[in-house]
Amino acid sequence: MTNQQNAKAAGPRPRPSSSHVRGPSGVSMHTCLAPQDLMADMPIGGKAEGLRLLYGLDAPVPAWGVFPVGAARSPLDDTEASDTLSALFHSLDGGAGLAVRSSGVNEDQRGASRAGAYETRFCGTADGLPDAIKAVLDSGEAGSGMAVILQQRIEPLISGVLFSAHPSRARLDRAYAEIVSGTPVGLVDGTAAPHRVFLDLDSGKPVVGDGDSDLPSDFSEDIAQNLCGWLRRVERAFACAVDIEWAVDDRGLWLLQARPITRLYLDPGPRPPVPATSWFFDQRFADPIRPITRSTLLPLIIRTGIKEALEMRGKALPEPLLHDYGGQLYVATEAYHRLLSGVPSAWLTADLRQLYPDGLVAPRWVPRFGLLAEALALIWRERRQGLFNLREWQRFRDDLEASLLAIPDADGRDSEVWCAAWEDLDKLTVSFLRIHRWSIMLADGGYGLFRKFSGWLPPGLRDASRRRLQARVNLVTAKANRARRTVAESGIVDAGFVRRFGHRSVSLDYAAPTWGEEFAGLDKPALPTTEALGERPAGRGVLPRLLELREEQRFVWEMILARQRRMLLHAGERLAEQNMLPSRDDIWWLTLEEIRAALRDGVVPDPGQVRQRERAHHVYLPACRPSHIAPDTPGERCEPAPKHGDHTDQSRIFMGLGASTGRARGTALVLHRPAEASAPIKEATILVLPCLDPACTAFMEHVVGLVIERGGLLSHAAIVAREYGIPLVIGVPGIVDAVETGDVLDIDGEQGVVEVV
Repeated sequence: MTNQQNAKAAGPRPRPSSSHVRGPSGVSMHTCLAPQDLMADMPIGGKAEGLRLLYGLDAPVPAWGVFPVGAARSPLDDTEASDTLSALFHSLDGGAGLAVRSSGVNEDQRGASRAGAYETRFCGTADGLPDAIKAVLDSGEAGSGMAVILQQRIEPLISGVLFSAHPSRARLDRAYAEIVSGTPVGLVDGTAAPHRVFLDLDSGKPVVGDGDSDLPSDFSEDIAQNLCGWLRRVERAFACAVDIEWAVDDRGLWLLQARPITRLYLDPGPRPPVPATSWFFDQRFADPIRPITRSTLLPLIIRTGIKEALEMRGKALPEPLLHDYGGQLYVATEAYHRLLSGVPSAWLTADLRQLYPDGLVAPRWVPRFGLLAEALALIWRERRQGLFNLREWQRFRDDLEASLLAIPDADGRDSEVWCAAWEDLDKLTVSFLRIHRWSIMLADGGYGLFRKFSGWLPPGLRDASRRRLQARVNLVTAKANRARRTVAESGIVDAGFVRRFGHRSVSLDYAAPTWGEEFAGLDKPALPTTEALGERPAGRGVLPRLLELREEQRFVWEMILARQRRMLLHAGERLAEQNMLPSRDDIWWLTLEEIRAALRDGVVPDPGQVRQRERAHHVYLPACRPSHIAPDTPGERCEPAPKHGDHTDQSRIFMGLGASTGRARGTALVLHRPAEASAPIKEATILVLPCLDPACTAFMEHVVGLVIERGGLLSHAAIVAREYGIPLVIGVPGIVDAVETGDVLDIDGEQGVVEVV
């Protein structure tokens, strides 16, 4: 059944008018809003937001209205409101009564669905409506904020839930559905045994799986194709993988609600055939990497960070070197084995030790004659970026603004100018990365030695020496975060903020908007400046300066990336004007070669491929992507980690690396993506995340502690945590899946201990 046929079968969608209840003074005490009356900033909770998105798509949704947060309680105690509630019931009722649903502000969010946490009630008469509303409101947590949805109930022949992909064996080419006869209540509460079906997204046809040999007689290929069509549209509207509750009655298909999928586990079939790791990349790209970044920035990083480093040591590249799994880039661990061969494991920094988790053995150090001579020769050959690293960095930093101004702000109308400007910006990135790799090595080595020697001191002297060192570190990230917080709290964005910090972004991915776009409403990134860096104070010593470089260099690198993002948006506008792309932002789903071919030769990008890449990003967004994959090692399978409730008492303690001293007790807030941390954070919160980028650290002052799966002593998270004096335990694999939001945690940022209380 096509969408048009379904619309005819289902008839026109009822669109109720808003219903108002007024108090004795005539002041509006309560409003049940119809979807067309909802304002963008109204607090209506996650479930109602999903319905609003479906409404915007003109999807076949049963008639509904919503009481915003704080609006539904007052009419329950108002005797004069009963007639209005009765009228509201009858305006929505189609003969089967109403479903009264919760819509909490913390429900059906990307970070947590809270499925089944709150009440849904069904009432067949107007008299039962007040009690149903009250039951839903009372099921919410105190102070959590609860909106209430009234939705027309239908009498389905079949119903089910449609997922973008199978939750534990996700594949891009197949959606997954569970189907029952009659209402979806038994499916949702687990009392009904469903038919399990895969839907081939290319053909829209059902593929029976999981031991089933048949389908409900009312589930036709037309319905399957209709569901696949709506799934693609809903995924685009939500910009992530979704699950959709649906039903079919004698009029056709209905979409009852939709929500983001919070977690998926990938099908193990496409895993790399050799041990591989996303170390380095997963700390900088928390989300799946879009095609434009994958085809431009990543080759430069691979070239300078791995290929040139292996060449310096006279080592060959392993083949194949790179692997793609779940939208993340994985590098064969053999490359790092060759790169670090001859280095005693005791000399490896905390970051580098993460290359060798359980099941992956570090290469043995075999002493050999000439190793020291080789090392000294390498240092001499690289003396410009190595021995004189601080001088080279200062020169690059001082010259960068003039270098950027000398590159034209290419708008894509002259393809040769655009391509030449892009190459010039890439050359700046390569120069930066060649300095940056030595800065990281020197800072890691210097700080590692400092930690080792200070660790021999009595605890009081040890802590005092580390505090003195941190006091001499002046982070541009902290300065940027303070400016961002001021803007967020005041709502005032001045030109100075945009000029100094407007080029910052939450990700190195070109698709991520800059702060200037987010806060100042800019259409494209402003031309960046180095004004925020200022002059560095003298006389603070070499080690504090080295510890600053990681944050400062990332801040400066983002100036180059912001210019390239600006160029890409120009190109997207140009291609959209020529009807070669549906919209400007579709530029993120192209490769650099496709953009060049479109600008130079008018080659139209394949629209099917563009949509396929976009869908891959959405499906992979909530996917579990382990840091290490070893095909023959059971411990490295990408499977859900067991919840702590299934552990023994002893296993409720997790060990990691103490990266910022101090102790803290707080309530865990588990986030699968750093970007989710933008929501208001309550007091006494300990954030638990896979990784943390420097531009995602604006919330640091509002938490009492951090636990992070990946990173080291000089990762961005560790440097910034020490700046704010927040205890941090880092390098705890699997903690995101082993701990739940709401758990009470004790963390020790010195010993690296996390305990579920």
